[in-house]
Amino acid sequence: LLWISKYYYRVRSMSELVKTGVFTRKEYRSFRKCEDFLWAVRCHLHYLTSRPEERLTFDVQQELAIRLGYTAHPGLRDVERFMKHYFLVAKEVGDLTRTLCTALELRHVKKTSALTRVIHPFRERKRKIKDAPGFVISGNRLNVVDEDIFKRDPVNLIRMFTIADEANVLFHPDVMRLATRSLKLVNAVLRKDKEANALFLDLLTNADDPEAILRRMNEVGVLGKFVPDFGRIVSLMQFNLYHSFTVDEHLLRAIGFLAEIERGEVEDDHPLSHRIIHELENKHVLYVALFLHDIAK
Repeated sequence: LLWISKYYYRVRSMSELVKTGVFTRKEYRSFRKCEDFLWAVRCHLHYLTSRPEERLTFDVQQELAIRLGYTAHPGLRDVERFMKHYFLVAKEVGDLTRTLCTALELRHVKKTSALTRVIHPFRERKRKIKDAPGFVISGNRLNVVDEDIFKRDPVNLIRMFTIADEANVLFHPDVMRLATRSLKLVNAVLRKDKEANALFLDLLTNADDPEAILRRMNEVGVLGKFVPDFGRIVSLMQFNLYHSFTVDEHLLRAIGFLAEIERGEVEDDHPLSHRIIHELENKHVLYVALFLHDIAK
């Protein structure tokens, strides 16, 4: 991120990205925390292995957790707490990377669209969405018309993902930031709201790509707030040789694979599953069960 910023924005430090409007002050503070943590892990890894080792392999995780001062808590070993922290930081770095890359993309689009507007003056207008007041599509990205959209109706925090899925568009970084700042609106009232639950169940079972849309919900933090038990296993790593992914990643990939079976994309490898899934009276039960099956971890 620093190298890209130095090259494109001609800055000397990431703090200057706040002035350019690419990062908010909160995002810059998050960058600094992530950077400090990853440097600490990397330096300890070098000292531990006595070489410039860049791989956080299974055999060094326990010792690194001890060196970094992690202790065991009820239900979580010290190494599991360390690795959960590591994956939360990695997730945050991914979010910051998307924010920066989207800013670069939008800046490029803005430059090219200036010429487009001269040639085709009506082509680049924002497009309103039928039956979704408050949302617009601009540059193939979903955005909002004002910052009160979630306060007026918290169900919009779920509805925005349905709109993006149906319109097959990406999210503008502004709406992602606003959703993250509005997570306190995802409370017990919203969790019991019939429309919100119907929208979520439809995303889980009928979305074009449920894994991708659930992953976006997880990145923003909406998924873990709407389903609190899912929130507790976000970035949770079980320290054994049988688990290659964090629990939340495992669940999202499982939903994605189930959707592939339903779409017939793996019929040759799994003909029985392909046949059975189309004979179910209610596939919702299967999707929900799979989504919940490891939450007890």
